[in-house]
Amino acid sequence: MGGSRTAAGDREVEEWRQRALDEAETLAELGVEEDDDCLPAKLRAFESGPIVRSVQGPRVPLARHRLVLCSGAAPEVAVVLYRVGQLDLEPVLLASILKRWREAAGAELAECTADTLTLILPQPLEDDAGVRRSALEIYAVNPALEDARHILGMAASRRWSFRWD
Repeated sequence: MGGSRTAAGDREVEEWRQRALDEAETLAELGVEEDDDCLPAKLRAFESGPIVRSVQGPRVPLARHRLVLCSGAAPEVAVVLYRVGQLDLEPVLLASILKRWREAAGAELAECTADTLTLILPQPLEDDAGVRRSALEIYAVNPALEDARHILGMAASRRWSFRWD
């Protein structure tokens, strides 16, 4: 995914990557075997796992939503105004990531509720490096999405969905 990068989004991804590397070192020192849920395994999956591309178009379920009209403003403004996201993710950081995805990949906000956020891309990302980078960003935005293979598949699709408790 080309385009500009925000320092905050890059910092989030790099901090997560460093935590994964630190955990790998600690596990190796302790002689503990890694499992699929550990950060190093997820990092390897993001960096070199298979990317399964969906041929289905995006589907956003019909539901009752609040429509926000911000005259002349980008959709990510709604994320800041309504403080969408999870407790450890500042809405301003989420909005900056959404802005980058909008500018770089054309991602548009399709659904925004108190606990759900859905983006639709005009076309899936074609570049594997962009898919992998986006998967890491998606995980940084929503670490509750635990399966790295699922996240890679979502990053390669036209519909990116986030749900918070």
